[in-house]
Amino acid sequence: MADYKQPASIRMRKSSDVAEKQCMKFLDINNVSYHKLGFDCWDVPPQKFIMIPKKIRSLPDFICMGKFPFFCESKAFKGYLKLKHDDLDSYDYWHKHMKLFFYIYDVENKIEHFIAYKDIFEKILTAETDVYPENNKKYYKIEL
Repeated sequence: MADYKQPASIRMRKSSDVAEKQCMKFLDINNVSYHKLGFDCWDVPPQKFIMIPKKIRSLPDFICMGKFPFFCESKAFKGYLKLKHDDLDSYDYWHKHMKLFFYIYDVENKIEHFIAYKDIFEKILTAETDVYPENNKKYYKIEL
């Protein structure tokens, strides 16, 4: 990511804003009702935020109601999607409670993807991995 040297709070806000705005348009066009979840709209200092259990901090972005209820996690990317290894446990946890889908927006090509968690997980099984230079955390490089 070209802006990886910026603080995580700035990177996450920019990416999150793009992904969530595009996701809301997609859900509206497809007549899916939704309610915003997640903590990115809550201005909590990192030293306090870390006190919240990880699975709760990792709430999906939306709870939705289409033909059936589901969670939706929105992501934006350039080049390839990066999914953090540390987040897989949380995705699995929420998926066990209710189906989890990913709305994924390719910023460069302006292409939308709406993918079930199980299909993303299959891609992870064959994906290359890398680490973020600022924290050495592993992520999966997923081609879409």
